[in-house]
Amino acid sequence: MKVLLISHESDLDGLVSAAIALVRYPQAKTVFLGNKKESFETLAHFVYTFSVSSFSLSPQEKGLIIICDLALIEDESLINLCKGAFSEAKKAGFDIVWLDHHPWSEAAKLAIDPFAETILDETGNRCAAELVYGKFLLGNELANKLASMAHSMDFFTNDQYLTPISELIIYYHNNYSCYDRLSSLATKVSRGILWDIDMQNDYAIYSQIQKKQKWRLFRRFNLSK
Repeated sequence: MKVLLISHESDLDGLVSAAIALVRYPQAKTVFLGNKKESFETLAHFVYTFSVSSFSLSPQEKGLIIICDLALIEDESLINLCKGAFSEAKKAGFDIVWLDHHPWSEAAKLAIDPFAETILDETGNRCAAELVYGKFLLGNELANKLASMAHSMDFFTNDQYLTPISELIIYYHNNYSCYDRLSSLATKVSRGILWDIDMQNDYAIYSQIQKKQKWRLFRRFNLSK
């Protein structure tokens, strides 16, 4: 099965949502995006190009597109762009599952409903990773643990120790190879690797950059007095 996985780029919930999906579909092509208008234009582009390039699928084969931790913006042109891409993906034999825990407009829900299975939780009780766990890997011990980590971070429960992966995500956002690094990180997490020597080396670099930035701000603040 050909699988395209699109998740939020900015926090642990988006990363863990992708990691849980990768436990189920390790062959997936992974894409991380933000929540601005241009990100959804990119999302529509990836959905369209990935599905069109898969027209060689045999009648027995199926494709799957999973979108996690992103709320579709209420913008008519953007919604129509996504609808067009999703329509082509359906014609190419792809199922689409969109899982999210942010508020959606009724217009966005109604527009996407004919093309995708939407699993939305706007109660404020579950994060996206928990929705992915419930849909694809309910009962899997690793996926359950990863989902609980994302919940702890998203809801600030402080009920368990978390490695500084969230800080690595921040660091990678300012790196030229951001998306390759995020994809590699999600793959590691999907294998139960929550920290290794490469993460430690990257974190050491991030810590030094952070210290320099704090010192610059401190000096600027003192000079302005």
